[in-house]
Amino acid sequence: MWDDLKQAAGRLDPFKTLAERLGAAGADVDIAGLHGSARALLLARLFEEHEAPFLLIVADPVQARDMVEDLTIFGLGGAMFYPGDEMLPYDYHDPDRNLTGMQMRALEALGRGECRALVCTARAALKKVFAPKEFEEMLIRLGEDSEHDPIELTEHLSRLGYERHEIVEAKGQYALRGGILDLFEVACEDPVRIEFDGDEIVSMRNFDIETQRSTGKRAGVTVRP
Repeated sequence: MWDDLKQAAGRLDPFKTLAERLGAAGADVDIAGLHGSARALLLARLFEEHEAPFLLIVADPVQARDMVEDLTIFGLGGAMFYPGDEMLPYDYHDPDRNLTGMQMRALEALGRGECRALVCTARAALKKVFAPKEFEEMLIRLGEDSEHDPIELTEHLSRLGYERHEIVEAKGQYALRGGILDLFEVACEDPVRIEFDGDEIVSMRNFDIETQRSTGKRAGVTVRP
């Protein structure tokens, strides 16, 4: 149904004029008269005309989330929300790890070319971020049968901002007990328990932070700063 609606919108003369004007170098076009999900429908259709990723700046985080949801419903793959920190300069509390994880996931997707539309507020867009090459070099990809020295790995985790605890209870924490590394990566929904045999990873499993019991096998994890 949405494909038919987008195709119908693409046949309208105003849409053709808009797409042509946006294709010109240095284009600056004002659009008015669109309300609600009609904006996302128009954008989803416009994005089909271009391969480059788009940056969408909206008024507030609620509108950003709604825009991502609408774009996804209208068939645009790779629409991602980039949240702001929701903290003021010189605040003394730590940033929300959930928001940090969403930021890192969006930057990773953008660097890999998997993000078609990055949706954020003006404040979030002004935040300085890592250069793409630097960010890619900071990522750690762990999987079964790969080799990593556990001590060097924990030192790297600390440099990325992860905190060492006796028991992992929140995102951004890790715990090392012998050959077992518990890690709650900032962009993952569940923590992972990694078992080493020397430097080789022999098993990876999700676990519950309340019971500390393993809940299921896991193929791998990407550690983001």
